[in-house]
Amino acid sequence: MDATTGSTVRTQALVRQFRTGAERLTAVDEVSVEITAGSAVALTGPSGSGKSTLLHLIGAIEQADSGTVTVDDTEVTALRRAALARYRQRVGFVFQRYHLLPALTVLDNVIAPVLPRRGRADHVARARELLGAVSLADRERATRLRL
Repeated sequence: MDATTGSTVRTQALVRQFRTGAERLTAVDEVSVEITAGSAVALTGPSGSGKSTLLHLIGAIEQADSGTVTVDDTEVTALRRAALARYRQRVGFVFQRYHLLPALTVLDNVIAPVLPRRGRADHVARARELLGAVSLADRERATRLRL
């Protein structure tokens, strides 16, 4: 994945079902799509139509029941545990409910997801850079951020 140009994402016959009691709910049903690197795409539909589930499958947060997800030349659905963890470290994901930790400052909330990772010497500098990119540099010490 190239951070400046993006990645090509392909799904092929992707299926994800959930069990609700004795019933099976199909959230993603044979979805095949190609999103080319650098594209801007809007995924729309009514609540419960599978939009978030599809994104969770592409982000490797959930596992498909069948079908494939390929990002650039990597078949994500074939990755094992360690490779999946490395893939997830390279995927940016903004949750619908953004899951901020209310006891932390804005800066600490930005740093929190990368704390378990090794190899980044200066998490604070990068977090400040990211806050500046979204015009929140002046709010880094705030503990409540209202959007």
